[in-house]
Amino acid sequence: MGAKLTKPGKKEKTGFKINYEVTKTSNEEWDEFVKDREFVVKEVDWEHELEIERREESVVRIVCMSDTHTQTDTLGHTVPEGDIFIHTGDFTNHGKKEEVEKFNDWLGTLPHPHKVVIAGNHEITFDPKSFDNFWAKKKIFGENFDRESPEANTFPNHDQLLTNCTYLQDSGTEILGLKIYGSPWVPGLSHEWGFTLKTEEEKLEKWRLIPEDTNILLTHTPALGIGDLKTPEKRLGCATLLREVVDRVKPSYHIYGHVHAGYGVRRAGGTTFANAATCDYMGSPGHKPLVFDVVNNKEIQ
Repeated sequence: MGAKLTKPGKKEKTGFKINYEVTKTSNEEWDEFVKDREFVVKEVDWEHELEIERREESVVRIVCMSDTHTQTDTLGHTVPEGDIFIHTGDFTNHGKKEEVEKFNDWLGTLPHPHKVVIAGNHEITFDPKSFDNFWAKKKIFGENFDRESPEANTFPNHDQLLTNCTYLQDSGTEILGLKIYGSPWVPGLSHEWGFTLKTEEEKLEKWRLIPEDTNILLTHTPALGIGDLKTPEKRLGCATLLREVVDRVKPSYHIYGHVHAGYGVRRAGGTTFANAATCDYMGSPGHKPLVFDVVNNKEIQ
């Protein structure tokens, strides 16, 4: 299949030069990326690796989840113990106060000494731009919400309700010698959802904030081609993020969610890619939390 060509309307005689916008399908983007490089994505049996690896003092155990969508009270599996608990977004359906509070209370019950969380596109009340969208407000306040109410016209900053974790939004932290960076942005959605990136410039602006010394990268979206298949023909990952992760940042781990059907662990180019989506493609929270034993920063470097 060739590139899709967006045709202009009738050209006006104004001296204005009309540009043709050429876009590629996600599969074309992926084919272009792997064409001239050795980049093989391999499936990883992470549970088997945990069984055969010997845990040493220098190892930090991280437990990863994503996309729980208010269903932490009906999980299909228990949350394993570990040193760091990570959640990569979509812990609510629409970012409502009671949804965030429920998630925060649940975080408080977990035994992990360190907990790190980023938002996803469903956390509408964490993103001022999406909160200002009329259709987003209908999701939050209901079909017939009062447009003039103070509640509907005041950005709620619901990220401040997350008191039982370290919340990252285009920011980083260092825990037990591991440098962790988190970013909630996703490509291709309408602005009734949170943290949407539309243009290549917007994507580059956000992804180039990721420090090159990042050991564990947390995003809500997958990179293109790695745990991002919604259907056999449709990839939802970000090509710009893929290039930044593989060619510049090169983290030891990239953990994400968003595409429920892409759950699982893959390895490519020296990075372990983990789609930790807890809910399956039908929305049931049946996927196991992913667990990794990670050597600390001194060992990595």
